[in-house]
Amino acid sequence: PEVVDLCSNQTIEPDLTRSSGKTMDDPFVVGVDTVFWSYSFSGQDVMCKQVIHVLDSVAPIFDCSTLTDIQLYAKEGTCEVSSEELVAVLGEHVAVDSCSGTEIPGKAFVDGVSVEQVTAKVGDTLIVHWVFIDSMINAVAKECDQNVFVYGQNKPIFDCSSLKDTILYLALDERVFFGTKLTLDIPVAKDSCTGQPVPGVASRQD
Repeated sequence: PEVVDLCSNQTIEPDLTRSSGKTMDDPFVVGVDTVFWSYSFSGQDVMCKQVIHVLDSVAPIFDCSTLTDIQLYAKEGTCEVSSEELVAVLGEHVAVDSCSGTEIPGKAFVDGVSVEQVTAKVGDTLIVHWVFIDSMINAVAKECDQNVFVYGQNKPIFDCSSLKDTILYLALDERVFFGTKLTLDIPVAKDSCTGQPVPGVASRQD
């Protein structure tokens, strides 16, 4: 804008420069550029600055399909995973700005809480919400979801002594006893972390 010298009543035209070093005729690209308005009058030099912030209205580029499901196992003897373990298994993912190509690291959340503050128990299914945005260059974020299934490594709880021996009797006209005729109750163990029932699966060792 023009200013008026109150002493001489003269209109003072400013000299314009940009922090990017570009001329005022050059286009403003995505990011921040500062315009400096310089006025010289009556032996005085006055400078004002104006920040020009250009945002990209297109979301950053990232392929959400690369965020495959993760199976995360708690350490043996434990029933939960720490935030450090979760962060480590998730790794780092980077999008790029659609205009400038600037790399934009993703931030991960579970129910709105940063994964750096999230722990999980065996049996949990976490939906990790990834957000890619740089508030200095992006008006719109790229958002993706990723599933993390938490499993345990502890053996189920079961008392093997409860399995009693079974005696099979052949009929007079039989030489073999076919397994299809055998009926056994399915023993059920209990998961040591969740308490959920774990049905047994039979196999033979003969």
